[in-house]
Amino acid sequence: VVPVIPMRKSRKLRVAVERCFNKLKNARRVASFSPQRYGGSRLRFL
Repeated sequence: VVPVIPMRKSRKLRVAVERCFNKLKNARRVASFSPQRYGGSRLRFL
């Protein structure tokens, strides 16, 4: 199997989309932090 390297334009677009999704997922994780779920307040980790 020979790997196919996508064109530079396609790679840049894909990387931009992946970064956007990672930022959204990270923001959702921070927003959904629940002290009851993790057993304590966030102040313990500061």
